[in-house]
Formats: sequence, C-alpha cells, structure tokens
Amino acid sequence: MEGTEEIYSKGRSKIRRKPPPLNAVQAKAYLPKIDKLLRKDWKLPVEMDPELRVLVSVVVRRDGMLLQYELIKLSGNEFFDESVRRLFAKTELLLPLPMDFEAYAAEINLRFRP
Repeated sequence: MEGTEEIYSKGRSKIRRKPPPLNAVQAKAYLPKIDKLLRKDWKLPVEMDPELRVLVSVVVRRDGMLLQYELIKLSGNEFFDESVRRLFAKTELLLPLPMDFEAYAAEINLRFRP
C-alpha cells in the first residue's frame, strides 16, 4: 500500500473549478484552529511510528461545510491511514473560512502525523 494514492470523496461534488487556497496570513490564523478541532475527534491508533504522514486535500465552503476530501498521500500504515479516512468520513462541518476570504470555497491541504 505504500506510495499508493487513494481518493475518498464526501458525496458528489458539484465543484466545476478548483477553489483557491487561503493566503499565508489566512492560513496561519485558520489552520491551527482546524487542527485543534480535528484532533479532538480523531481516534488515533496506539503506538504509531512518529514518522508516519498522511496528506489530505479538503474543499471547505465559506460557512465551514466540508464539501470534499481526498487522501492524496498515504503513510503505508493501514491502521493510521484508516484512522484519518474515518475522521473525514464522519466530519461534515469545520470552522467557517476567514471573513476576508472572498471565494465561495477554499482548497486546503492538511498533514496528519501521530
């Protein structure tokens, strides 16, 4: 499974164009809040290698609704990868995007590690 890319989507997306990312200032303020929110609900398997990484791309609507997610880089550890997949499968709402973000939705890359 190492090096394999898997894609999971939350429902059918009607997104026709790739949403823009947050700018650096917006990301610096928004991402720590999202990290805290997700870690609260993440059921992490016990005793994981600290070098494991999963990269997830999410599309978030202005109001915080999670429109889509993709696991774009897996760790190669079945239990760790599945814990991240389960987290997003049950997540429907994140935090609203920053007030100064003008687009309808944003694409955000999130890195997960134990």
